[in-house]
Amino acid sequence: MRDSQILLSFYGESLASSLDFSMKLALNGLPVALFTQAPSASTVEKFRLKDEWNQNQLFGRIGALGLLGNSAQMSPEEMEEKLPEVLEDISDLNAGFFQYVTDYALHAEPAHGSIGHAIDLAYEFYPSNFIPLLIAAPSENCLSVFGCLFKKEKGNYQMLSQRGANTSPNSDVQAILAKQTYRPVKLFDVFSLEIKDNANRVESFRDLHTESGEFILFDILKEEHLQEVGKLVCELKKQGTQLLAGSSGMAEAICAYFQHSGKLMKPSPPSSPGPVDTLVAVVERGENFPQAQLDWCAQQDRYKVFEINPANKEEQIAQALAQNGKNIIFVVENGTKDFTHLFYGKTLRSFLENSNFGRLFISPNSGAINRLGKMDVQAMETLYPLAYGLPICLLHSTRDIFNNRQLVIGDISTQREDFIERVRVGK
Repeated sequence: MRDSQILLSFYGESLASSLDFSMKLALNGLPVALFTQAPSASTVEKFRLKDEWNQNQLFGRIGALGLLGNSAQMSPEEMEEKLPEVLEDISDLNAGFFQYVTDYALHAEPAHGSIGHAIDLAYEFYPSNFIPLLIAAPSENCLSVFGCLFKKEKGNYQMLSQRGANTSPNSDVQAILAKQTYRPVKLFDVFSLEIKDNANRVESFRDLHTESGEFILFDILKEEHLQEVGKLVCELKKQGTQLLAGSSGMAEAICAYFQHSGKLMKPSPPSSPGPVDTLVAVVERGENFPQAQLDWCAQQDRYKVFEINPANKEEQIAQALAQNGKNIIFVVENGTKDFTHLFYGKTLRSFLENSNFGRLFISPNSGAINRLGKMDVQAMETLYPLAYGLPICLLHSTRDIFNNRQLVIGDISTQREDFIERVRVGK
C-alpha cells in the first residue's frame, strides 16, 4: 500500500456502524479518520492523526477515511435527495475501494434504510464489475451460512432478527435484497470458500459471476474465510474505485489480504486510555433511553444527575458547576430542536469551559451528526473499543474546548447497567 494513497473510503449508514468500521480498520493496521462532512482532497492531505498509537502507522497520515451518515433512517426518496452529493464528494478522493457500511442486522423492508437502493445510487459513482457484499463478522460473533445470518446469543448461534421485520425473523440476505433492488444477488457459499486450490476457487467465482454490476454475497463461517474473501475481492478488482457493501467484516477481509501480502502490518492492541477523574455525560430522553444505566449511576455517590429543560437550564448548570469531584450527568428533556441545538451549541460548551472534565459521553436520542456539528467536530479517530460501535474517540474540532478531547457517543440502552462507569474508567 502506498503511503500517498487512500486505500479505502466509506459512508456509514449509522453512528454505530461508522464507529465500529473505523475501530476495526484501526485495529487491523489501517489508520482512519471518521469525518462529519465530506473532506476535500487538500483536507485529507493535510490531516494528521493525534494519538500515539495511531501515529505509529503511516507516520500519522490516514490510509482510510469515512463519512458519518444516517441513511439507515432514510426512505428511498430521502436517499435520492441526500446521498448523491456526498457520494460524489467522496468519489473525488479516488480511493482504491469505497464501501457503503451497514450494521449486522439488515432492514428487512425497503421503506427505510434500503441497502439495495443505496447501492443502486452509489453504483453511479463507483461502477464496478461486481459488488462484494459481506454482512457477517466473526469478531462480532455474526456468521453467514448459505446466505443466512446467525448471531451468537447466550452461547448459541441463533438466526439474526432483521430490523423492521414485523413477522418472524428473516435472515436470508438474498431474499431481503430482492425487495430492495433489481440487481442480482449471487451467493459464494462456504463450500466455495473451502476450495483449497486458489486457481480452482477463482474459477468457481468466475463461473458464478456472469453479470456486470451484480452483488456477490459471501458466506463467512470462520475467521480464516475473511482472508479468502479479501484475496478474491482485491485480486479480481478492476481499475478505478471498487464498490463494496456490508459490515466491518469486509474491513477485516480487506485488511487480512493486505496483511498476508506484507503491505499492511497489524499492530499490537491499543492500551486503554485509562480512567478519568471527572466524566461529563449527556443523556437525551427519547427512544432507547438508558434508564437502567442512569438508575445505576444515581445510586453511586460519585455521580450527580441533573434534569435539564428550557426553564431550568441556568439554575441546573450553576448547581452542576458547584459539584466538586462529582461525575456529572445531564438528562436533557426531549424538547424543541432549537433547545437541543442551543444546549450543545452554547449551554454545554459554557459548562465545559468552566469545569475540569476528563472525558465526555453523549447518548443522543437522534441526530448525532447535528450534535457533533454544534461542537464543531470535524473528525474523530478511534482509540479503544468498549463495545460494538462504542469506542473511545479523540476529537478534531475547531473549538479548543472540544479539540483533543475524548468522547464516547452512542446508544447504550442494551449495554450492562454500569456502562457509564465503564466509559469513565475506559474499561
